[in-house]
Amino acid sequence: MYLIYTASKDTYITNKIVSTTSRATDANLGGASTIDLFKLYDENTISGESTPIELSRGLIKFNLLDISSSLSGLVDFSHSSFNAYLKLHDIQGLQVAPSNFNITLFPLAQAFDEGKGKDVAGLNYLDRANWVTASYTSDNVVWNTAGAFASGTLGDSSIDLLEDASIGGSDIYLVKSQKFNIGSEDLLMDVTNLVSASMTGILPNHGFLISYSGSQEHDSQSRFVKRFASRHTKNPYIRPKLIIQFNDSMTDNNSNFEFNVTGSLFLNNFSRGALSNILSGSANTEIAGENSLLLKLHTGSYEKYFTGSQHKTAGIFDTGIYSTSVIVDRFLSASVTSDSTINDFVVASGSITFGQEWLSLDENISFYTGSLIIGKSNSHNGAIAKKYRFSLSNLRSEYQTTDKPRIDVFITDLDKDQKSVRIPVRRSSELLENVYYRIRDSYNGQILTPFVEANNVTKMSSDSNGMFFTPSLSHLPPGRSYTIDIMTVINGIKRVYNDNGAFRMIKQ
Repeated sequence: MYLIYTASKDTYITNKIVSTTSRATDANLGGASTIDLFKLYDENTISGESTPIELSRGLIKFNLLDISSSLSGLVDFSHSSFNAYLKLHDIQGLQVAPSNFNITLFPLAQAFDEGKGKDVAGLNYLDRANWVTASYTSDNVVWNTAGAFASGTLGDSSIDLLEDASIGGSDIYLVKSQKFNIGSEDLLMDVTNLVSASMTGILPNHGFLISYSGSQEHDSQSRFVKRFASRHTKNPYIRPKLIIQFNDSMTDNNSNFEFNVTGSLFLNNFSRGALSNILSGSANTEIAGENSLLLKLHTGSYEKYFTGSQHKTAGIFDTGIYSTSVIVDRFLSASVTSDSTINDFVVASGSITFGQEWLSLDENISFYTGSLIIGKSNSHNGAIAKKYRFSLSNLRSEYQTTDKPRIDVFITDLDKDQKSVRIPVRRSSELLENVYYRIRDSYNGQILTPFVEANNVTKMSSDSNGMFFTPSLSHLPPGRSYTIDIMTVINGIKRVYNDNGAFRMIKQ
């Protein structure tokens, strides 16, 4: 799953010299369309300072309480596939941008007010937050050090920034850093541990401060100006982003199981049309959790048992879905009949149909009986690059940002020989192991959801009905049309199939 959340507030604070006798330490820029980072060394004069330094620092906050609430039941924030990234878009380019610098990020230890200031030239709008004041309640709440730069450890008093904390019995350094060699790069920082710790109440959720690194703020070099788009920019595609990623894919091999290859088998249980955990026995005991039921595969005199569990997606148990990992060795000496082994049947026909039965742990109750065809693996020399056609069978023409559609995918192998038939037949979809999706703006090609192979973030799923994916649409600006691209990865060869369907986002 790939999700994007925008900032709930952002601004930058500065002590820029505005006259020979004063600095703009009370100026607010909360309504500006940019977040500017600059450092000026001895560029202006002010009374009482021989080599004055002028600085700005950025403040940004995402409403992690709302985000964690929206993700409740979808992902365990400590799951290995859960990742969070802060992305800020550069809008200055190479015109006057500095180069060869570092930007650091700190979690804020106290809250700030955004304010409404837009006067980036005269710096005459007075409001919180600014270089001196963080927020206002019944009175001004000032930074503990001007510029919001008093740092310390979680639990310390009188600090503005958190440098480290004890999390899970380990001392964790919380400061992030990114090197900008050219100067026009976007900011992209992995903030997974900060976000997950804030979502679970370990760290306060006050946002982040970004600045040039400490040494670069105090050296004798000017750096003007690194400029990022703020949440107030008119272009929705370049507003600050908190990108949340996790693996929500599942692969059911009931339709393409092979001997000597580990695969997953699934059982879905429905009650009145909705997924529901199995209720077992006269006591209606709920089948849930790890190692909660059995799968029996059998054919002839051969049988084998596997322990199944309630399935987990991103560390969360899925209601009504059970799975187990299975491997069947075709070369075992075990007999299927009195004079034939599994391998004898495979050599003769290429596959064997097994009975599959899902049972209670004591084998007294059968929850489901069916069949499973297991075939031999395909052997060939070299990689085969096939061509496919993808049909998104239930893609609607319009969606709202709150929609959470399951989009079914029918895959046709264009290279497969089709036998002639006298009567109509229903063709089945191909099932592929590694297929990914992305979403683009149909007009300008802007990618809103990219292909993300790491941790299978945008990998398609499969079940007994075929392949599908459930994209997040909440970050797609309404009033625009989008197209879906598909990428296959087969034997290390990547092939992208563009424009497999289009839809429009509408306002609620």
